[in-house]
Amino acid sequence: HDISSKATTNSNDHFLDLGLILAVRRYHKIHNSSNQNKAMSSSTLPPSLKKINVFLKRAEELDRDKSNAESRVVAYNCRQYAVLIGIPLVSSSSSTDDNGAAAKASLGELLTALEKEKQAMSVFSKNEHWKICRKVADRVFEKADSEDRAGVANKGTARSFYAAGTFYEILQQFHDEEIKNKDGADLNEDEASVTEHIEEEDQRRVYCKWKATDILTAIKEGRAPKPGGYQQDKDETDDGVNGDGVGGATNTEEDGTVGAWAQAPMHEDK
Repeated sequence: HDISSKATTNSNDHFLDLGLILAVRRYHKIHNSSNQNKAMSSSTLPPSLKKINVFLKRAEELDRDKSNAESRVVAYNCRQYAVLIGIPLVSSSSSTDDNGAAAKASLGELLTALEKEKQAMSVFSKNEHWKICRKVADRVFEKADSEDRAGVANKGTARSFYAAGTFYEILQQFHDEEIKNKDGADLNEDEASVTEHIEEEDQRRVYCKWKATDILTAIKEGRAPKPGGYQQDKDETDDGVNGDGVGGATNTEEDGTVGAWAQAPMHEDK
């Protein structure tokens, strides 16, 4: 894995490099957005593939931003991650019943859609795919986190947190399992940098899902959501303070019921 720049909480500037800009330009030269392939809808999934529904929903939301290559890249990787999650689900389904056959057909349709998009996406390296997806995940997260810190969190904030959590989850497909499973003492400098990214992305994923649930619960109960910044809560947890931070997020259910999210503009760079 060739991730070389360290992620920060407040800025996406380290993702903006010349190689990535040139790749975006190459993408626009070979791909006409009006001919975008229509992928399988999340509404047609059989019950056995319910777990991948949230990734397809995020992809469909990003499909609406037809003029921006970043949105298309993230949508593509949402669908690709859905396939990675869906393959073992199909394998565990009975191929003799209707549900198992429907699951295989749905996954095959999704794979066909990805194959048609593959040429356009091949202008980006694996590292560039990661950079774009991470950049968008951070952007949506920071939008929601800023609203939460300002004490103005609402249902839209919860949707943004939930979407960011999904985007952080799809980043797992870019990380080498061999590095993830290594003991810390066995890592070289580059591998140690990768593990830092993995740990931060996983912390944010868990925090986002918990925070979305916490905000919606507060609204349902008729009380104002309690502000809690990501780094603030992390520091309180590290100091042994009983805050509402990352530590309380492990039981969050990922049922995909939050719905459409308040999308931050994909064209703007902070």
